[in-house]
Amino acid sequence: MEEGELFSGGFQDTLLIAEFKGGMPDVPVYKDIDLQELTAGEEKPIFVTLPIGKANSKSGNQRYYDEAFLVELEKQVQELKPIGLMGHLSEEQRAFAFPAEAVHWIGTMRVKEYLLGKGYVPSGDSRQRLQRYRATQKKIATSIDARGDGVWSEQLGAYKMIASTLVLNQIDIAPADRAGISDLSAVPLLTQEMAQQSGIIVVRPIVDVKEKKMTEEEKQQAIREMKASDLASLPDDIRAAVIQEYSKEIKEALGLTDGNILDAVKSIQAKDAAREKAAVVARITEMATTGDKAIKIEAVREMVIDMVEAKNPLTVADAEKAYAEVLEKPSVKKALDLALQESMGPNQTTPLQQQSGNAAGTDPKMKGNWFKLAPSQTAQQNS
Repeated sequence: MEEGELFSGGFQDTLLIAEFKGGMPDVPVYKDIDLQELTAGEEKPIFVTLPIGKANSKSGNQRYYDEAFLVELEKQVQELKPIGLMGHLSEEQRAFAFPAEAVHWIGTMRVKEYLLGKGYVPSGDSRQRLQRYRATQKKIATSIDARGDGVWSEQLGAYKMIASTLVLNQIDIAPADRAGISDLSAVPLLTQEMAQQSGIIVVRPIVDVKEKKMTEEEKQQAIREMKASDLASLPDDIRAAVIQEYSKEIKEALGLTDGNILDAVKSIQAKDAAREKAAVVARITEMATTGDKAIKIEAVREMVIDMVEAKNPLTVADAEKAYAEVLEKPSVKKALDLALQESMGPNQTTPLQQQSGNAAGTDPKMKGNWFKLAPSQTAQQNS
C-alpha cells in the first residue's frame, strides 16, 4: 500500500476492547428517551454498559481512529440511537434479513480517551447470553457497522479514518477473541433501572463486582488525582455533599449566616462597582481642579468633566487616559482660548498723534497730553 491510498466503503470493525478495572461508571440515558415506552413497562428492564470507542486507537483491521472520529461517532449515536446485533450481518443477509435487536443504544459518556455506551437489552436470547457472560466474568467487545473513507498512512501503518465521512449503521456486540486485541477486553456491566415519576433513574448492579478493596492510601491517591471534570461522574449524594461542604466554607468566608451565596456575591460586586465609580468621578474632578492640567475657567472645566464622564471610564487609569484625550480635542483647546481672551478684556492700544501745524501735546481737541515734551523742547518753544 502506498502513502495516501484511499479506502472507501462499508466496514465492520472493533474500535477497542478495553478493561475497566473496578467496574464502569454509570452512563446517563439521553433526555429524549422515553424509558417507560422503550421497556414496555417491564418491572426490571436490563441495560448494558460497554466501551464503544477509543480516541487515537488502531484496530486489528488496520484502521486508525483519532479524536475527531470519536467525537463524530458520539454525535451520530446521540442522533440515530442505533441498534446492535449479536455479531454482524453478512453481505448476503443485508438484502433481506431483519433479525431481532440485541441492544438499543440510548446513552454515551466520555471517560478520558474512551467513549462508553449504554444500551437497553430486550428480553430474549440476547439478554440471557449477556447475563451469562456477566455471571461468568466472560469478556465481550463492541463493533461498529458503518461506511466511511480512510487514507493510508505509512507512519501509522493503518488507514486513518476521516471523521466527516462516517455514516453509522449500528453498533453490534462481538466476541472478544475475534477482535484482534486478545489481551484486552471488557466484562459487560448489566444494570436494572426504573424510571420514577420524578424523572430520577435508580441504577442497581445485577451482579456485584468482586474486586479487590482499595486501601485507604489508594483511596486518598485516587481522590488527589481527580479533576474538576470528574465531578459529574460522582454519585449524586457524594456530589451534593461536596457542594454543601464547600458552600459552607464560602458562606463562612462571606460572613453569611443564611441566604443565597449568589445573591451575596452579586451584592458584593455591586458595592465594589459603586466604590470604583466614586473613585473615578473623584479623580476626574481632582484633575480638572488641581495640578498642572487643571482648568481655571469654571464653565470650560464643567464641560470637560462632562466630556470625560461621557466616555464612561471604569477605572482611575481609564479616567486619566480619557482626561488627557479630551484636553487634546481641538474644540476644547478653542474653548479654552476664547474663555481666556474674554476674561482678560479687549487689547489696550496707544494712538499716535499726527496733527500737522500743531505742537505735540497742544492740540485743543486732544483730551489731555498723550506724552510729555523734554525740557529742551519746552524752552525752544517758549523762545
